[in-house]
Amino acid sequence: MKAALILLCVFVFVAVEACKDGDRLLVADGCNKCRCVNGTPACTKMFCPPGIKFKCNPGEMFIAKDGCSECICSAKGKHACSRKGCPGGRPKRAAGCTPGQVWKESCNDCFCADSAVPICTQKLCL
Repeated sequence: MKAALILLCVFVFVAVEACKDGDRLLVADGCNKCRCVNGTPACTKMFCPPGIKFKCNPGEMFIAKDGCSECICSAKGKHACSRKGCPGGRPKRAAGCTPGQVWKESCNDCFCADSAVPICTQKLCL
C-alpha cells in the first residue's frame, strides 16, 4: 500500500510551453493540479475515481488528460483544448495487472491498483 501512495503523489513534468513560476493550473481530469516550477508545469498524477465531473471557471487554463495539450475554459464554463501530440507518446499500460504489482515502463513508474487497473506516471522519456 505504501508503494501506491508514493506513486500517487509523484510530481510529473509535462511537455507544454513555458509558464510563469508560481502559476497554478488544473488538469482536465478535475482532481490533479499543476504548479509552474522553473517555467514548466509540475503536476500531481493521482488516480482519480471515475465519475468526477470536471468543472472549470471562465478564463481558467489547464493541462488536458493527455499531459501535453493546453486547455482554456470558455465564458460558459466549457473547456476547449489544443490537440498537441505528446513527444515520445504516452507510456503504454498493461492490459491487466495483478493488484499490488509495481513495474517500470521506460522511465515511468507503474503500480497496479486494487481494481487491477494500471496507474503510471507520464514522464517524457528521452
